[in-house]
Amino acid sequence: VGGTAGCVLASRRSEDPNVSVLLVEQGPVSDTWTSRNPLVSGNIFRDSGLSSTWWSLPLRDANSRYLQIIQGSALGGSSRINGMLYTRGMTGSCSNCKSSEC
Repeated sequence: VGGTAGCVLASRRSEDPNVSVLLVEQGPVSDTWTSRNPLVSGNIFRDSGLSSTWWSLPLRDANSRYLQIIQGSALGGSSRINGMLYTRGMTGSCSNCKSSEC
């Protein structure tokens, strides 16, 4: 686990004073003007070395189509290339999960 998720996990684990945490990231450091501006740094198709792309296996529930998978490969993980966008879960999904004790 790296990027933002790795930082959150390391932070939570380090709350225990008996635990030492070392966070190691993979990938190059990209400290340029464009990399610090989410709207211009999120071009995942540009050959910048900040992302890796591969294809999934055929998806049975999608008529055996393939899915292109893109992952951030620079310091900061996929948070480095996602344009600081997020998707909020639907309230109904949270309620269903809560009632079924997910």
